[in-house]
Amino acid sequence: VAPGALFVPIRGKRFDGHMFVEQAFLHGASFSLVSRDADLSRMPRNVIVVRDTKRALGDLARWQRSRFDVPVIGVTGSCGKTTVKEMLRQVLGDGVVVSHASFNNDIGVPLTLLRMDRTTRAAVVEIGTSGPGEIAYLTNIARPTVGVLTTIEEAHLEGLGSVRGVMREKSALLHGLPQDGAAIVNADNYYCREILETLDHGTTITYGTWEDATVFGM
Repeated sequence: VAPGALFVPIRGKRFDGHMFVEQAFLHGASFSLVSRDADLSRMPRNVIVVRDTKRALGDLARWQRSRFDVPVIGVTGSCGKTTVKEMLRQVLGDGVVVSHASFNNDIGVPLTLLRMDRTTRAAVVEIGTSGPGEIAYLTNIARPTVGVLTTIEEAHLEGLGSVRGVMREKSALLHGLPQDGAAIVNADNYYCREILETLDHGTTITYGTWEDATVFGM
């Protein structure tokens, strides 16, 4: 915990971050969010009571994102997200905030956006999902100006039921782009091409081995 930091305790399956609030203050935290059903009698004075700390983290990240008028690239897909993200890191160079490792969930995406500051020229955010609605939620927080869809495969079906469920979930990133946004989509993938037909705004850039793709390789 950095001196002056805001501590956000998260409840998980095995641990409750509220157990570490006092310790966070001892290490220099100035404030902490706490869930309203936590035992406030044991909390230090500088706490902010919220309904859900994880959702509050998302709200903070949404506000932080809104402060910067810079390109934000969201990357999703059944596989290849991290590889594409790292390629973009190398191409874009300095001044770009990029998701650490596979920080692509409702904790990792907000933490990535909260690293944005006055030196940020752009951000690259990997966006994953563990169930229906998560990509729409994270897209609403990150407000990407560019969406990259790598592929849709019969993989990681837990929580989404079928490859069609995956397609619907992943498409939320592209449907959440602004009117002047840009969708970059794998033209070689059948399900990605099907999503393309549902996009009704912004710029569409396709890539693949098909000659009708915007960018194609031999």
